[in-house]
Amino acid sequence: MFRYFVRRLLWACVLFVAVTLVTFVIFFVIPADPARQVCGQCATAACVERARHFLGLDKPMIVQYGMFLDRLVVHQSLGRSFTNRQDVTQEVLNAAPVTGSRGSIRASG
Repeated sequence: MFRYFVRRLLWACVLFVAVTLVTFVIFFVIPADPARQVCGQCATAACVERARHFLGLDKPMIVQYGMFLDRLVVHQSLGRSFTNRQDVTQEVLNAAPVTGSRGSIRASG
């Protein structure tokens, strides 16, 4: 029983890393520039460069992934939204009941 539990725990860790890595890479390859979005379309190059440094986008991808995992696992935070400056974790938690209730209404209706 103990070996089964350890095996399942190790697979859960592998799955966690795989899902977070795929999610991170998807957001990394999206053609939108987060620094440009933070500063706005009419921003100067210096403003965009400061935003890139502040957001950590000037670091290598593996370092950014490590920072992402640190925020996610240690601080349990998905960060702040660029558009409305709200905590993303809180937004997801607020939307979860609504999403769940809509699915159950459609399934029963």
